[in-house]
Amino acid sequence: MSQENDNKRIFPRVDIEISVEVNKIPQYPPEKTGEIGVSKNISGRGMCLNVSLPYKSKSLVSLNLGMLNFTALGEVAWCRKLSDDSGYDIGVEFRPRNFGEAKKLYSVLHQFLNSDK
Repeated sequence: MSQENDNKRIFPRVDIEISVEVNKIPQYPPEKTGEIGVSKNISGRGMCLNVSLPYKSKSLVSLNLGMLNFTALGEVAWCRKLSDDSGYDIGVEFRPRNFGEAKKLYSVLHQFLNSDK
């Protein structure tokens, strides 16, 4: 990633590898896909995940961050096939539905976002 892109970021990005259950949300409750992805990094705005299935941009997803005991809603920003054909990287922007969800999300992420300091 270029220095220019890093300078445009609102939130710091922290490299972290945790298991994340990803479910499509065409409606509520979310459609269980059984997809278990692995995060590559996370920030206050979203996360990058390695998954086995492609996801369309603008798709809504539920992200169950089991180790953090938290589920977040998100929107797929991009999807890129990995060069070795082992899956896909997806960028997901968090989409809290209200202030309470946003507050809980940032509280959960606080430990990771401040761990570099």
